[in-house]
Amino acid sequence: MFIWLLTLFVFQIASRPSHSARLRFHGDNNGPPPLDLDPNNMYNEQMLNTAQQGLPKCLTPRNVAVIGGGVAGLITALELSLSGHMVQLFEASNRLGGRIYTYRAPKGYITELGAMRLPLDQHLLLATYIKSRFGLPIKQFQHYNPNTVVYLNGKGQTPWAFWGTAIKPLLDMDDATQLRMYGAYSVQFYLMEVANLSRGAVDFIGLMLNLEADMYASIVEIARDFKLLPVNANFSHIDGGNDLLINALAKACQTVLNGRCSLYLNRPISSVLYSSSSHTGTLESKNLTVPGTFTDIVVATTARAANAIDFRPRIEFITKYQALRQLNYDCASKIAHSFSVRWWEKQVITGGHSITDLPVRFVYYYNFSTTSNRTEDGAIMLSSYTWAQDALLWSGMRDNQSCRLALNNLNLIHATSDVYSYEAGCQTYHWCNDPYSLGAYALFTPYQEVNIHNDLGASVGDTVHFIGEHTSLAHAWVEGAVLSSMRLLMHFQEEVFDLAIIGGGPLGLATALAMSQKQPTWRIAIIERFQLGNTQGSSGSSDIQQFQQAYVEWYMSDLGRLAVPMWQDLERRASLPPGSLLNTNNGFLYIDSTTETGSVNNNCRNLSLPCVLLNPTELKYNYSFINASSDQQAVFMSSSGQINVTLLLNVLKEVLNQTPNVVIRENEAYLKHDSSNGSTINVITNRGSLNASNIVFLPGPYAKNVSALLGLNLNMNLWELPTFYAHRLTNVSTITPNWFDDSFAGYSPESDKSLYAGYVRIEPHFLVDPKRALVWPDQRTNIPDQLLLNATHWWLKTHMAKFVDPDDIKSAPNTCLASILPDGGYLLDYVPVNDNGKRMVMGAGGWAMKYIPVFADILTDLVLGTTANKPYARYLDQFTFNRPGRLIPIISTTTIQPTTTTSTAKPKDSHEILFRNVMIVFVVLTCVLVYNFISFKRYSCSQENKRKDSLHSTELLNDRLSIVLTQPIQSQIKIRAHSYGELISSTHQVPLRTASSLSIYPNFIQATKSFIPNQYEISKRLVSDL
Repeated sequence: MFIWLLTLFVFQIASRPSHSARLRFHGDNNGPPPLDLDPNNMYNEQMLNTAQQGLPKCLTPRNVAVIGGGVAGLITALELSLSGHMVQLFEASNRLGGRIYTYRAPKGYITELGAMRLPLDQHLLLATYIKSRFGLPIKQFQHYNPNTVVYLNGKGQTPWAFWGTAIKPLLDMDDATQLRMYGAYSVQFYLMEVANLSRGAVDFIGLMLNLEADMYASIVEIARDFKLLPVNANFSHIDGGNDLLINALAKACQTVLNGRCSLYLNRPISSVLYSSSSHTGTLESKNLTVPGTFTDIVVATTARAANAIDFRPRIEFITKYQALRQLNYDCASKIAHSFSVRWWEKQVITGGHSITDLPVRFVYYYNFSTTSNRTEDGAIMLSSYTWAQDALLWSGMRDNQSCRLALNNLNLIHATSDVYSYEAGCQTYHWCNDPYSLGAYALFTPYQEVNIHNDLGASVGDTVHFIGEHTSLAHAWVEGAVLSSMRLLMHFQEEVFDLAIIGGGPLGLATALAMSQKQPTWRIAIIERFQLGNTQGSSGSSDIQQFQQAYVEWYMSDLGRLAVPMWQDLERRASLPPGSLLNTNNGFLYIDSTTETGSVNNNCRNLSLPCVLLNPTELKYNYSFINASSDQQAVFMSSSGQINVTLLLNVLKEVLNQTPNVVIRENEAYLKHDSSNGSTINVITNRGSLNASNIVFLPGPYAKNVSALLGLNLNMNLWELPTFYAHRLTNVSTITPNWFDDSFAGYSPESDKSLYAGYVRIEPHFLVDPKRALVWPDQRTNIPDQLLLNATHWWLKTHMAKFVDPDDIKSAPNTCLASILPDGGYLLDYVPVNDNGKRMVMGAGGWAMKYIPVFADILTDLVLGTTANKPYARYLDQFTFNRPGRLIPIISTTTIQPTTTTSTAKPKDSHEILFRNVMIVFVVLTCVLVYNFISFKRYSCSQENKRKDSLHSTELLNDRLSIVLTQPIQSQIKIRAHSYGELISSTHQVPLRTASSLSIYPNFIQATKSFIPNQYEISKRLVSDL
């Protein structure tokens, strides 16, 4: 019974959902998942990249209302609007910022009445917005100064020494263990009952760490805060005021195109009306309905402010209201005094804080900017900073009363009357009296983390969402607000598509265009790891590329024949003049050996392509710009030429941006996918996620990287090839075609519109040293290989000295990465992995630009399963993974399925795999236990039989010897037997008979040897002694 109960327990644990394993699908009725309880898992790459770059562009804009203009609300409004959604933000007060409240006194004095210290080394999201996104200036916040005062019991004392030891066991635990063991403990109970500290030590900790008013709080809550922030954490503030972050967010929001981000002040929202049938909502402000119906409503207020909103129908919000009511909210009060002279600097205090048991509790000295840095010009300081129960004292006082009490406390601490004479003003702020926030920050009491944390952040109907510092676990910090916003943004950005194309190069864009024409209703996403037209791709350095129609290989020639009309059709669809994309004005000259050119010419003739075969004499006569070898001839192709890559990219991008169901997501890299859901594939990127029914991988030079993420080892090398420009001689007026001479490619200077006017473009298409081939794109140097430069110089000097100056060569700033498969071909095939069907296709390999329209047609047909009876169908075996050498075997327990087979086995997700492994271990352990139990029983039975045999042997011995002992002799034998030990052991005890005589004495030794061999010597000595 115990075993099966253990099995059930293991199954329940293994099948429990994990929020940190993957991003939740968009459309989940519960909205976004809660943040991970473990501080070490609160952040992920997607959140950090969103803070840096914003959300990916959305395909379906939503109409969003945000209630609350604090940090969480502003970040949510900004990122959603930049992504393409329509956002309206409603703030009840006359200012933005929420609990970031920078106070500016006369004479330029500045202090923070709200969020003050920013630990940017630990709070990574906030640091990204401040430093990277908006470039705001920061300064160190001086949290400590050796000359500040600790004023307790009327005199100064040394700082604390107990807290670190008491809290260390908690800090060493993971968060789940903390919650399980101490989730019901308050700070005071833990310190006294677990850490065994005295009442005096607990009071001392409370005073020094300002925990005295939070002794009722959850010890897990306080421990997490210390785990997030080490004791020696560095704090910062924004130079000029922390509200500069609010200004930057608001300005960025107001400059979003098409007015997609609107900010409204003095617009308190009194009611939220949710429709469960349409999953929409409306708002009421000051008893008036806010115009418009919203697909999403984001409540970004404090918990107490949210509790004051009338959510209807109330039955849908019962659990939400309960969590909002029960959440413990702390108060905080600040008293700021401005002084005409910085009198504290006379006591060598230039920052930091003092601690006291007086009502002011914590005093923070000048830390912020003024118009001057001179001591005589004065500044403003926080004469009191209190929270929790300590703050209640101040919030109940009148302003003049609290200002006078704080000033008196300062005088006691510093024992100087200067505080009175230099006073220039006073400002108080009590956050529990703020009519909009109604409190300072959330602070869990015991059990609240377990009972209400998830309910606080849960959405209602995936329409009404709740964010804010209280829905995170970084309570009382600005980072908590940012984390809560990111949690919702990750949920918003996950859309559903029919097709995701990984790679936004020319082929990726063309494939999206082709699919949008074949399936106009399909939703298509293009994921490009860089910007479109970047220099990191295979064609990164090329504004033009060659187009050669006929080749030695028949299938390539036939595909070239199919490509020409498709290029022309693309020009017509883009309303471009003929020859704009594919320029054939000067034709193409293929120069090679007699055998090679003969094969090309035969293919031209059989495919009815416009080609002319030139013998060496004709070649030299018609194209004198090149000094060909005597054994070379050429084929001139009038329907070939060059492709305008720059124009192609611009045209495809423009057309796709106008296509309603296509979205281009730039600067986003594929990381992994999960196809276990069945209906869609969840694609995880470095900026978020999406769900797609089909995927086409077109990663260019990153094909090997992506194939590795798919569990494949694609045998592909990268050639880093430079582009050179040789100065054209001025006395040469020959019009030259585009040409290829086995190892070098050249372009017609008349059609080259690059910056290198008067130069001829030359490209080496080989590697001098095969060992210089790259494996990964990151190995790219963008520095031309000197060996290739030398080879190019020699070749130009030998073959083109009459046309160019070989000593005047320039290099393009970027190299080209040519992706080379072992057979020099191209890959267009289903990805040979178990993905519940042929839903993933990959394209990879070099020299594909000429076939862009054809390959786009093939890829879309592979996705649709419509390749049969197509003109290229008989060539598909040239593009498969199965061609020899294309895949390097990986030693694995899982065999890669061939592309011709559709596997129906459903891959296991992480929980199923965990449960399976746990059950395997359990079965093995059970078998081991059963085997050991059986072995033990067998051993016990064997020992018992031996013992019985021994007893039987001794009884038989006695019978055969007819031992008769008198009582005195029996006693002597027993005493002597004890001295020898083993004779009367539990296993071999010799039961001696009680009798009066002994007979057959000489046979005793031999009988003992026969029946108890291991006792023979002992028996011999015993009998001999007797």
